[in-house]
Amino acid sequence: MQRLLIVTLAAAAWGCPADGPDDPMSDASDTSTAADAASMDMSTRPDTRRSDPDMGVPLPAIEYCQLQAQSPAMATAGEASDGLYALVFHNGVTNGAGAGAGLEGELGWGADATYADFTYTPMSYNVDLDGLEPGDLANDEYGAALTIPTGGTYRYAARFRLIGAASWTYCDLDGSENGVSDDQLGSIEVRDAPDRTAVDACNLQFPHIVENGEVGTARQFFGRVTEVGLTGGDTGSVDVLAQLFVGPVGADPRADFGAFEAIRADFIAGGLDVGPDEAEYVAMYAPASAGELAFGYRFSLDDGATWTFCGLQDDTDPSGEFTPTRLGALTAANTPDTIDFCHVWQDELTDDAAAANLPTLTVEVFEAPLTVENAGANAAQLEVQSAAIPRELNPAFSAATWTDLAYKDLRAGFPSNYEYEGVAYTAANHPTPGTYAVVARVRIAGTNTWTYCDTDETAPEFRVNAATSLTVTP
Repeated sequence: MQRLLIVTLAAAAWGCPADGPDDPMSDASDTSTAADAASMDMSTRPDTRRSDPDMGVPLPAIEYCQLQAQSPAMATAGEASDGLYALVFHNGVTNGAGAGAGLEGELGWGADATYADFTYTPMSYNVDLDGLEPGDLANDEYGAALTIPTGGTYRYAARFRLIGAASWTYCDLDGSENGVSDDQLGSIEVRDAPDRTAVDACNLQFPHIVENGEVGTARQFFGRVTEVGLTGGDTGSVDVLAQLFVGPVGADPRADFGAFEAIRADFIAGGLDVGPDEAEYVAMYAPASAGELAFGYRFSLDDGATWTFCGLQDDTDPSGEFTPTRLGALTAANTPDTIDFCHVWQDELTDDAAAANLPTLTVEVFEAPLTVENAGANAAQLEVQSAAIPRELNPAFSAATWTDLAYKDLRAGFPSNYEYEGVAYTAANHPTPGTYAVVARVRIAGTNTWTYCDTDETAPEFRVNAATSLTVTP
């Protein structure tokens, strides 16, 4: 009984870390002290490493081990978890700097509490940890990651033994001294692996319509993507592949991508109003010749095997279904000549299905030299129109019926700015109940290039999400 008493006291003195409220290994029920250990003649302790099963002397069990306080842990099905750790003490083995010789540990998981039948994987030495005295390096810490193939809630435990020993010492969250109990096993919540073939959401962020594209001159095009758990933050993910594509109007890039030119897009940090799970990308493109082009973004999470195509999905619904009518529109010319400035005054309009009082739209236009100091005398030289279209469609590609707006007056205080006004649409073209964008467009009479107008006075180009919002009630 004397040898058993010495071993038990030594485990208490050397295997438990220094007391402290943040130390997961402190044990308030342990009444032994460092002074007790110091008063012992440690030369009387058996050197456990000398036991030899070949000589008929079995190797002893590990004196103490304990899971570190990381439970509950989280992981994704089929992917390695973060490292999970346990400390171990065995006198004459773990004492001092470095990994103790002749020791092995394993970490295991299972669906229930039958820890002896868990699926175990080898653990690796991590660091030395102090026992009761600062700097004594009495304990070794081992760790491993768990890869669990399916989602669910699982239990985990660690086990240690001297190499060659017949049995393991199992450890849970409150240590091996009192055995393993169900409520002290570690817990790990495994989420199902996300679908990494299609992104959660994406959209062509800006611009939506470019009327003044100049042949040979590059400009920026922005797109955004959301894949929860992968995108978001100030660094891009290496798993996201982004491309701007540009091609013929009316073609569907999903069916005939060979007709489009693909341009690599790069992650950019610090975008305006980027959501917590969003990532923004930018690409440069210069039209090679004059003409009408369509453009959009596409994203891949599997190195280009599968692509998600994105167009003018509204910011409030970026996961909407893609169609070619949601692509951006680019007009390229050797010498672009578009309206200098236009702006819609009404941010929101309402209507009902009875169509008794059609909503009014007011558009401000500046075009030098046409509107400069002419007092509206030549207002007929500008054509101004409006239409209500589904919010997610590009008005440049919409089959909407446009309504002419009449010259109203000069803008008060701005004698070179003309204002045009009229009903946003006619009764014959009254939209059904729902939410729409009311869009205005302006051109010099007799020309072919329209300039599209929204409610934002600061941005130089049209954006669907800055168009006047129309709500039609039943």
